[in-house]
Amino acid sequence: MGLNWCGFLPFRKGGHLRWVVVLVLLIQSVSLEASFAADNGSVEAKATATSGSDLKVDSTSPVSEKDEAKTHNSDPLEKMNRGIFWVNEVGDKYLVAPAARVWRWVTPSFFRTAVVNVNRLILMPAIFANDLLQLKPAKAGEDFCRVVINASFGLVGLIDVATMVDIPQNDEDFGQTLGYWGVPATIRDGVGRVADSGATFYFTLLPIWGTVIIRGVDLLNLRSKYLEEVDQSRRDAFDYYVFMREAYLQNRRAKVDRARGIEEKQAADDDLYYFDDEELEFEEYDDEVESKIEEEQKSSKTDPPRPGADVKGTR
Repeated sequence: MGLNWCGFLPFRKGGHLRWVVVLVLLIQSVSLEASFAADNGSVEAKATATSGSDLKVDSTSPVSEKDEAKTHNSDPLEKMNRGIFWVNEVGDKYLVAPAARVWRWVTPSFFRTAVVNVNRLILMPAIFANDLLQLKPAKAGEDFCRVVINASFGLVGLIDVATMVDIPQNDEDFGQTLGYWGVPATIRDGVGRVADSGATFYFTLLPIWGTVIIRGVDLLNLRSKYLEEVDQSRRDAFDYYVFMREAYLQNRRAKVDRARGIEEKQAADDDLYYFDDEELEFEEYDDEVESKIEEEQKSSKTDPPRPGADVKGTR
């Protein structure tokens, strides 16, 4: 969900207005990214691989993002950020969320899916470039195939044919690339968004109204997908700002750890201690049967014979 600041430079026609638009869209996109990370369960799934206290990385391996985060304050401008977050929340509650409900009501599900697919195709050049910058030729090959297949057989991205033929959907961005090469988290995501935006043609080539329409429809479509989940998170969270902040930061740290290969290393270690659920059920059943047999054997040895029962050697 990168934003192209390059297309908002002042020397372009309508440059000052573009700066206002990019600021609004940037704040909204960051908020939505945190919401999707938290409510989609991706944070918990991805952060689990790096959040355990028993994670061990040798001296030759890259240090996990969680370990790096312990050494500095992740939110030094909390007071200002809370003010921006409050403005964003007001805009979401009274403008974006109602518009998203209308959008979901008037558009069929296949149309909303097509919007997501087209946006993914638009972002693929940036993802492909970051695959190469992270020295991942296999993923770059996958993304190249996705572009060719979805742009041709998928009717210019309307249909995600690549997923149907089991080609993975990658999401590498320039923020992850900077993290891969060790750039501190305090600066990399902002710089990463600027760089990723250079690959989205509509911010640099289209007039401002085209930029607003394309990006606005994309954000509105994504917001409509998580209406109930975001509302539930607001009700459940003790401090919704902290909840959103931690969801966003954990998601970003997990993605950078994945780019560095830490997640794959931890997953491989976890396989050593993996048991299938069915195996555990069978083991529990066998233990239960054995305990019952032992109890019956003990009771048969200790219980006296019942009156009237035949005893050997007596008549």
